[in-house]
Amino acid sequence: MLDIRHGRDSVETYLTYLGNLRAICDHYAFPRIADVDMALWVLHEKCFGQHQDPEISVAYQRDDFMLQLRANNLVAPFADLSEARLARALADVKPDIAALIACHCFETLIRKLAENFSLKNIDSYTPLENIIKALPNYGPVDAKRKALWQRLREIRNDCSHKDRLPGPRESHLLIEEINTLESEMNTGAF
Repeated sequence: MLDIRHGRDSVETYLTYLGNLRAICDHYAFPRIADVDMALWVLHEKCFGQHQDPEISVAYQRDDFMLQLRANNLVAPFADLSEARLARALADVKPDIAALIACHCFETLIRKLAENFSLKNIDSYTPLENIIKALPNYGPVDAKRKALWQRLREIRNDCSHKDRLPGPRESHLLIEEINTLESEMNTGAF
């Protein structure tokens, strides 16, 4: 009912469950945590058991607090991923969200790369196009790669300013490049 994932051990899993029970108790003003535990058992029975009630099931699926609690439980294992790795992880399941994350990550990485090269006259207001042009042509950065980055910048602009999500091929290209760029930056290639 809460989509709790297993922790490193049963104690960690149980502590997560207890935390969820406390949150539900506080939010819905249950008198005791034990009452929340019993209510969840009844809710499970009404949604998935022998005494299913479609109205209760729909109410459960639409309840914003429960949805947020379940989403937190599901997403928590991904909290430590970089944006590049998160975009790759979501690419097949939620391609629209993966594309948005990748677009943001692309700009962030290019701006960080400009900082690494200590480019002059570059600040947070400098257009991404100008930053890419100003990057030096040596090492892993060459004219071909800068042309790719300009193409990815156009995809990012369409997504951010024209509300046009990239297609599957564009998304794949963007996600692969941000993962490559992140890896190169982490290993000191720049």
